[in-house]
Amino acid sequence: IFAVDTRIRDYVLAEAGPDPRKVSVRLNFVDTSEFMPRERAAAFDALAQGGVELDASLRGGAQLVLCPRRLSPKNGVEYFIRAAKIVASRKPRVRFLIAGEGIQLPELLQLRASLHLEDRVTFLGGVVPPLIRYLYNVVDAVVVPSITVEGIQEASSIAALEGAAEQEQFVPVTKPAAAPTGMSATA
Repeated sequence: IFAVDTRIRDYVLAEAGPDPRKVSVRLNFVDTSEFMPRERAAAFDALAQGGVELDASLRGGAQLVLCPRRLSPKNGVEYFIRAAKIVASRKPRVRFLIAGEGIQLPELLQLRASLHLEDRVTFLGGVVPPLIRYLYNVVDAVVVPSITVEGIQEASSIAALEGAAEQEQFVPVTKPAAAPTGMSATA
């Protein structure tokens, strides 16, 4: 049995009770010969050739923030959209991209509409692995939210590792004890 971190290993041992010698930790990783910084214009071209069409306004000077997440509750994409509302009110050149598919899509589209962010938040759908690396290169920041839902918590995120490998600057952020100032259930 392989676990991606010691927390998952300990959970498997506690819940399933296998022989501890049969449970190994294999940390997530990315191949940095595939995921690395590239020239932005070339990355835009590679995305277009691969069928990922980005609006021309996104190429022309907008600051882009990417959330590469499966659209499920534990991935916290809702909070990315709510934070986008706050940032959008202060930074008119920032645009937000969400790359991913999942069961929360209808709910998240409705949230985007209720916050009047249709012109600021773009859902790209699923972006296949060969192309996601170029998407990381056309954005200015990568946000990988993750929350605990019904006791389910993500292990180390592959998307966070990919973003760290692709970006020249990467800042990991831990969850604050409470929601940031200005953030509420209706933000």
